[in-house]
Amino acid sequence: MRHIILVLFLIGMLFSCKKKSNSDQPSDSENILFSSVELFRYNVSGGNLDSIKLSTSINKLYDSIGNVTKSIYYNADGDIMMQFINEYNENGLKSRVNWKNKKDSVVRYVKLTYDDNKRLARSEAFNPKNEFVSGFIHNWKDEGRVEEKGPILEGKEFKPNAIYFYNDKEEYEMLHEFDENDSLYYIAKWKYLKADSHNNWTERIMITRDTIRRLEKRTINYQ
Repeated sequence: MRHIILVLFLIGMLFSCKKKSNSDQPSDSENILFSSVELFRYNVSGGNLDSIKLSTSINKLYDSIGNVTKSIYYNADGDIMMQFINEYNENGLKSRVNWKNKKDSVVRYVKLTYDDNKRLARSEAFNPKNEFVSGFIHNWKDEGRVEEKGPILEGKEFKPNAIYFYNDKEEYEMLHEFDENDSLYYIAKWKYLKADSHNNWTERIMITRDTIRRLEKRTINYQ
């Protein structure tokens, strides 16, 4: 059960972002591009950063113009959990994400569409038979710093069940989640602790209920 919840959380985070958000690109110069990024996620016991245990890791690969081409998710034992292969349209926007299992078979794909400001507007998941499975509407406010995300429900008005808040670098700052009665039941906050010489973060923590729950460390390789 924990594994399923974790996978759903990771997928939700993956498709809750702008064109190139969450530090998918260097922040100080357009001429400096990522080559690959390794992200390690650790569970923190009792809010004590001296007591951590590896949960998952992610390896992101980039092309020559700085687009993420592939993201590979590993469990704590180093086994592949899932893979995401990205496709881009003629405008340089990510248009499709192919979700593959560890055997390299496509189990689902997600089509992405954007608004006039090139911000993600809809993410729609389909199975290999091209049947619609589920999807989300993404509504942006405050010049892209606030993202309202809610499920696509036929015949019903858009109602967000999650609100993401971003900082000036388009990195996660806070998340609010709501239940079916629109009651706020979950708040997560991110705090950035360390950065490299290019001012791209290398260490951050996630806090819920005033307690550190997760530590993330990132190794960035540049082109």
